[in-house]
Amino acid sequence: LYTYQYCLESSAVADCQACRPKSFILHSKPAAAFQLTGNACINQAFDLTNESSGAETFAWTFGDGNTSTATSPTHTYIQAGTYDLQLEATSAFACKDTSIQSVYVSTPPSVFFNLDEDEGCAPFTVQTTNQSSGDSLSYLWRVGTQTFPGEILQDIAIDSITEATHRAVILEVSNFCGTVNQIDSI
Repeated sequence: LYTYQYCLESSAVADCQACRPKSFILHSKPAAAFQLTGNACINQAFDLTNESSGAETFAWTFGDGNTSTATSPTHTYIQAGTYDLQLEATSAFACKDTSIQSVYVSTPPSVFFNLDEDEGCAPFTVQTTNQSSGDSLSYLWRVGTQTFPGEILQDIAIDSITEATHRAVILEVSNFCGTVNQIDSI
């Protein structure tokens, strides 16, 4: 509770002065805060953990045209890009605070490769065409029992084969949204 006094004086009338006290209440502002839990990937739900204090109602804006009034909502984006997440926290006395965080929504990995040739005589050179896609990918190839990192599998020779055999060729593609793989054989 705050009290102040105001006074009116008039120079037209000698010793004319009127004073009155005025009281008012100043309510504290809430503190809006939140954390993102999970990975922000296309078509993958993630949780928003509300860490606000002094608020009773919440208004979320996700930057993609969607909103929520849940305390700690879950949201899913359907397109990659950078979005501004906004939380407006409101107290019982209609005092407001806003917290904004930018989030990059990533494209999950998609794996696809072709073997240029899938049979031949020893020594056989494995050649591939990799058409995998996604954001910030890592690659791991497996040919039989051997592993090879990298986006492209080049000039891997299979030798010392004395009879007809099949070998698996596996490409594993990963990013923070997950891991997918494709299997083919030679």
